[in-house]
Amino acid sequence: MIIFSWGYKRAPLAVSCEHRLYLLSPFHSARGRVVIVVVAVEVEVEVAVVVVVVVVVIVVVVVVVVVVVIVLAVVVLVVVVVVVVVVVVVIVFVDVAVAEVYCE
Repeated sequence: MIIFSWGYKRAPLAVSCEHRLYLLSPFHSARGRVVIVVVAVEVEVEVAVVVVVVVVVIVVVVVVVVVVVIVLAVVVLVVVVVVVVVVVVVIVFVDVAVAEVYCE
């Protein structure tokens, strides 16, 4: 049995018994007493399985985001290096061509 309590003088939010999840919703009556509404919902998965799946999904998403950021950084770095090399080569060739024309 798993009980999630959520506040002072309040009823449990959820009680899990085997494969049934009972959601207990507190409603205050006019006199200030708490009225409990119980809703039975069939649950086929355990809470631990859900927690593990959520953690695995979060880890996978974080790893994918990190890999994408690293790949984008490498691509940007390669593009910057290529642009710098091309600009330097163009400047050198233009300088040489201008010098040859000027010196003739």
